[in-house]
Amino acid sequence: MDVTQLLANCEKEQLHLSGKIQSFGALMVLDEESLMVTHASRNIEHFIAGGARRLLGTDIGQLEWLREDMLSDLPQSPGQRVTFYDYVVGPHICHIRLIRSEGAVVVELEEARTPQSFMSYQALEARLYPEASEVWEEADYFNQLLNTLHEVLPYQRLMLYRFESDWVGEVVAEAVTGGDKLYQGLKFPASDIPAIARQLYFQNPSRLIPDVEAEAVEVMSIDEDTVDLTWSDLRSVSPVHLQYLTNMEVGASYSIPLIISGKLWGIVACHHPEAVSMDVTSRQTAEKLVSQFCSLFNTYRSRKRLSLLRNIEQRVDEMVRVLSGQDPDTSCQFLADILLYELNASSTALLLGGTWYQAGRDVDEHTLNQLDREIKNDFSDFIFQTQNITEHYGDGVNDPAVRGVLAIKPNFETTALRCYAFRLPEAQYSVWAGNPDKTQQKADETGTLSPRASFEKWTEARGEASREWTRENVLLAKKVRAVILREADKFLMA
Repeated sequence: MDVTQLLANCEKEQLHLSGKIQSFGALMVLDEESLMVTHASRNIEHFIAGGARRLLGTDIGQLEWLREDMLSDLPQSPGQRVTFYDYVVGPHICHIRLIRSEGAVVVELEEARTPQSFMSYQALEARLYPEASEVWEEADYFNQLLNTLHEVLPYQRLMLYRFESDWVGEVVAEAVTGGDKLYQGLKFPASDIPAIARQLYFQNPSRLIPDVEAEAVEVMSIDEDTVDLTWSDLRSVSPVHLQYLTNMEVGASYSIPLIISGKLWGIVACHHPEAVSMDVTSRQTAEKLVSQFCSLFNTYRSRKRLSLLRNIEQRVDEMVRVLSGQDPDTSCQFLADILLYELNASSTALLLGGTWYQAGRDVDEHTLNQLDREIKNDFSDFIFQTQNITEHYGDGVNDPAVRGVLAIKPNFETTALRCYAFRLPEAQYSVWAGNPDKTQQKADETGTLSPRASFEKWTEARGEASREWTRENVLLAKKVRAVILREADKFLMA
């Protein structure tokens, strides 16, 4: 099997159906209707005399430490959970976690540990907010989150990992105790966190791997079926991911998803060079802090977006003022000049009534006509943007002055005004944590794909595309389109 097929298989790996758990806790599963034990992990004998085989087939009434009334506190939706602290289970003091699954209740036991000492949650949460006299930018929010989590979590390295639209990840902040920052600014390919793993981040508040070298524990079944561990905190770890962490010289990891506006925006990833245990209280505190950060940061993003829109509206209003009262030829030339500046383009071109109006670097009209023929027949959107027009139309548009294109079409009428902004091709540099080319990876004799061994800075240079059109560029283009639709008769049709 070739590497491409192995990569595809990694994307499809059924992580929730591994049939095993990590050894830092024990698990059993109750049928939702009969309340009979249908599954139990082999290591449950650490807590309950007789072990898994004796437990399978019994009902909740035979368990002294788990009462039926405890289930009434558990919400009905799959994934909902409730924790009971410091219960006596056999010879141990345990935390009991109940998790609603599909037609079942997952029961997880963790031996109670002395929680790490830290300040009150209220004091920790207060650190996520800027002082009244301070003005924070996004990097300040990122750094403050990691510094606050360092008060709670016993990990050497904390990273804030942000996803791009294609699921490539970038480490946008890093906090390290007694070491150097190794990963800030580096990118990781989308395949490092496959789609199925990203989906599980929606279904679990965090993911703990306290010891990458620990042996996984089999979950036994009364019917020989495989238990669904989608919502389990104890779910075992993919061997590929364990090797990945080992290659990073990581002995323990902990990660918390950043869910913003219903989307997986990023992950807080925590690494430690050795195995490290962490109590339930610390994990829940970290989860609450991250949840609060997501709400706070989303508010910050909304404020920034509103400020950006107001700024764009002011600039467009000034554009209208300049254009008003001019004849069509002058208006079109002024608009070409204005868009050249506002969109930070290398050249602009407007087409009205068969006449081209240009600003900036001159573009051959034959090329402009070829491009316009293609784009005017594209009915997917009124705003067209690309960093590399050749990816859309091949050599049909081969002028070296035309690589990045942002087109504004007020409507889909072929005779309507159309505005174009262009950018030149530039070398684009991406700095990766190791070579992102997965096809260079090797598989062992069992067909298991081995993750890359090096995470040293690896720079990729590409020279075919232009700089990316920013969100601000696109928003301004949309505002210009709205103005043209509303007021064209004042400055283009006079």
